Amino acid sequence: MIIVNKLFITLLISNLVIFGVVLVKQALPVKADVISQPESTANPYYQKPSEYIPYSQLSGFSTQPHDMNTFLNNSVDIKPKFDLTFLDRAGHTKTTYQWYESKDKYNWKPMMGQNDINLSVTPKSTGIMYYQLELTNYYHVMFIVDRSVSFYTNVVKVRTSSVPISATSAEVKFDSNYLYNQPNVHSVSHAVAELQPSGAVANLVSWEIDKERLATINASTGEITANNDGQTGRATVTVRYINNSGDTIIGKNDIFVGGGLDDQTVKQFQPVTFRIHWNPENPPDSIKWYKILPNSKDGKEIPISNDDNLDFSQSDIQLSDDGTEYYAIMTFSKPNSDTPALQITTNKAKVHVVQRNPLEVFIRDLQQGEISGQFEQQTVNNVSEGDKLSINGTILKGNTDGGMLYFKIPLLSKNVILRINGEKVKPKSGNIVDQKYSYVRLDDIKFGENHYLNFELEFIPIYKSLAKFKPFVQFYRDRSFEKELMINFSKNQDNEITNSINISPKDFNFGRAISDSKNQLLECEHSGDIFEGVSISDSRIKRSYTRLMVKEKTPFHKGSTSLNTELKFFGDNGEIKSQETDGDLEVEHSEANIPLSSLKWKKGQGLKLLLHDNKMSTGTYSAQLEWTITEGP
Repeated sequence: MIIVNKLFITLLISNLVIFGVVLVKQALPVKADVISQPESTANPYYQKPSEYIPYSQLSGFSTQPHDMNTFLNNSVDIKPKFDLTFLDRAGHTKTTYQWYESKDKYNWKPMMGQNDINLSVTPKSTGIMYYQLELTNYYHVMFIVDRSVSFYTNVVKVRTSSVPISATSAEVKFDSNYLYNQPNVHSVSHAVAELQPSGAVANLVSWEIDKERLATINASTGEITANNDGQTGRATVTVRYINNSGDTIIGKNDIFVGGGLDDQTVKQFQPVTFRIHWNPENPPDSIKWYKILPNSKDGKEIPISNDDNLDFSQSDIQLSDDGTEYYAIMTFSKPNSDTPALQITTNKAKVHVVQRNPLEVFIRDLQQGEISGQFEQQTVNNVSEGDKLSINGTILKGNTDGGMLYFKIPLLSKNVILRINGEKVKPKSGNIVDQKYSYVRLDDIKFGENHYLNFELEFIPIYKSLAKFKPFVQFYRDRSFEKELMINFSKNQDNEITNSINISPKDFNFGRAISDSKNQLLECEHSGDIFEGVSISDSRIKRSYTRLMVKEKTPFHKGSTSLNTELKFFGDNGEIKSQETDGDLEVEHSEANIPLSSLKWKKGQGLKLLLHDNKMSTGTYSAQLEWTITEGP
């Protein structure tokens, strides 16, 4: 389920002060996670590291170094870890190490005498330095050096201050937040803590994980290893630091362990999509999809796709599909003819099919180019003259082959267009006596072989303003009002759609910022002790583990000028959440069988905006937020 919201920030510079106003409008639809590696750029020695996949029999850096902070004359150790696979050991003669350093990431020079996989740095001046390791393996054939292969670590930034800066918080991030629980998969991720404020230094106490049945963590390195016995769930990783002053800093984040696929819940007659949690930059050589029908006595596995795609979609899901299981087999090709191909089989994920209501209706303000209100919400507010409105909906066939569709719209509306299943039709229309409404009616609708019909009625009210407009839609079994009224959706009826989840974000105001200051954290202003940032109504019948995510769909921009911003979320337990590798930021979640709660926070907590820029011109910058609801694992 995804909502795209418009968001604006106005920057007015006066006496070196920036005033920022961020407005969020809501709108709604389901998104599956895509796990990807972060990218960096630097020249000339930097090359993008390949993801290390030991179960695909590829050598590489299983532990990449990360950025570090320090102070004058205080040493820091950069410790990457390289794994040479069994196959690459054949013919291997030696390995050399060469570290490079740079002040700007563009002009590099080799470091003399630094020829070990680990590097210890003792800074003698303040500022930022960059380091990168080039590791080269040499191989021979018949005692003659035949070839060499080089590997590169990430570029490591070391920031040095004159004196220690105490940390106030720690943000936990992962190179991958999804781990596999398969017996033949050695699934590893690495946790990294970013201390705030920028340049802060603290001593690591330990890394911890709360559910060791799912995964274990190295207390000193943050290396996380998933279980291999098929257990699935979410675990919380905690890091503890201690400042020189003696106070403790704690950071937390969640990591997921599963078999690669999540259960999906869809409405009847809608498509369903299953997506494998896998880095698309390192795809398997082949992927085959299968399904097992519900109540299958022999558990017969039916092949459904050989397209080698990480996702599989099936359209027009029926109630009879409820409980169908889907899974995929990923194959990695043989490195050589003597090595068998490796296969990974995902878990079996189910589709849960929700029966649709006989009539579903929602209304759009097409003039604004977005949904005005939530999906299946019955009211649109503040309609201006010239706005183009659209009433959309679906009628299920039920036990009738056809009938009549009837609408009420504002009197003397113009440019009235009715479409059935995307095709324009010619309805009848007229004015309703003693009412400020016109009617639009389509007789003799036929379902044919379809299970449902989609309709869309567009029109433009001529009133200068409508404070509220609620659609009036009815479907009759026959063309005559004397026949039975089959379905009714009127302004006098509370026709709330059940077994669904709806979200509605509020307006945000991120206050003031200093124009020439970098890395400013702007807090969402609100009155009262508690602020409800996003209203959520969760009436689902089947509830799996659910996350509410948000990200900037488009950056803040004014013409061709963009602001470098980042969303943060500060929890009531001191936890600070950061955006994941694909830009998503988790702001709320619920366990299985528990409804997702509205997003609320106290002052000093909640959604915040980090402004990385320190040179911002005046003007109004606009952006979009994308709110996403995901289900599983």
